[in-house]
Amino acid sequence: MSACDAKVFQNITQARFDCLVAKAKAANFHIEGTSGTVSKSGAKVTYNYDPAAKQLTIQCIDKPWIVSCDFVYAQLVPFINGCISANPGG
Repeated sequence: MSACDAKVFQNITQARFDCLVAKAKAANFHIEGTSGTVSKSGAKVTYNYDPAAKQLTIQCIDKPWIVSCDFVYAQLVPFINGCISANPGG
C-alpha cells in the first residue's frame, strides 16, 4: 500500500509534545523518544518531533485498503490540536 502524505505541525513546543505523549499513553499508544512508529487497527503512523524547530511531522505509512488517508488523519489531527489548545502559550 502507498503511504499517505505527511502532515507537519508547527510551533509544537516541548509542553505540547509532552501533552501528546501523555494522551497517547492514555490511549495505549507508546511513544518513546522523539521519533518512531505507532500502530492501531491496521494503520501505522510514523512521528518525528524536532524540538529545535518546534515541528512535529506525522505520516500514515500503512493502513487497511478500505480506510482513506483523510480518515486516519481525521482521528489524529483533533488529538494534536487538543494539546495545542491545552497549552496556548507553548
